[in-house]
Amino acid sequence: MSTAPAPDRLEAGPPGTARRTVVARNIAATSNNRVHSDEFAQEMGYRGALVPGSTVLSYLEPVIAEAFGGRWHESGAAFVQFKGAVYDGEELQIAGEPDPDLPGALRVAVAPDGADRPPVVASAWIASDATAPDVRAYPLTAPPADPVPLTEAYALDTQAMGSCPAPTDRATIDAYLAQISDQPLAADAKVPSSYLAKMYAELMRTNVTRGPSIHVSTLVQQHRAVELGEELTVRGRIDRIYGRKAGRYYVLDMAWVDADERVVVTAEHTGIYHIRKW
Repeated sequence: MSTAPAPDRLEAGPPGTARRTVVARNIAATSNNRVHSDEFAQEMGYRGALVPGSTVLSYLEPVIAEAFGGRWHESGAAFVQFKGAVYDGEELQIAGEPDPDLPGALRVAVAPDGADRPPVVASAWIASDATAPDVRAYPLTAPPADPVPLTEAYALDTQAMGSCPAPTDRATIDAYLAQISDQPLAADAKVPSSYLAKMYAELMRTNVTRGPSIHVSTLVQQHRAVELGEELTVRGRIDRIYGRKAGRYYVLDMAWVDADERVVVTAEHTGIYHIRKW
């Protein structure tokens, strides 16, 4: 998906503007995904290891939340695209401004100083009438004893991936934010959707094996605010697999489900799981 999906409904009233500066940290240098290592990333033509897309998503969400206020956690949606690389140690300027092409939406650009164009861009909006999907589309399923290769046959034959717990306690979230050198949660904070969205990696790791992969985009929709400490599970399925010049792509359809079997957040994660050059 190369352009932001057009929202069905936008809440009246433009968002505010917001900015922040952060220093990017690569917290996945020793992970199994070798695009986060200097050696492999340089073989692929990058300057160095790539900062995980989920980390950048966490850096930009506070700008969206500031621009929309409390509405964001209740029914906010965002489409984030990774068009280029973000490197460890880069000082990122993150700016959110009302989108001139989509009234009621916010456009966010993430870029290091001096960049010709932002490597990460996002559109965010409030969709207060968005309907949560039927939880029966996301059954609670035990994970496999051993992960299996991610293939077209797997995507076609597997109706539901093994589910994973989604911890939402303050200590766990603050520990993650400290790891990426970001600020701890505010006293009155809700669970950030970016923190939940990063769990695509755990869902994939629990269910499948794959080679080096690259984060392409994330589309997230909040159906209600998630309180700290809530008991959630993350569930998903590979919605589709397709090919382009860069390699083979997968689209992971995810839902976070509460203790009452209600879907509270949904997300669609797109990644390259077979890099053409590799």
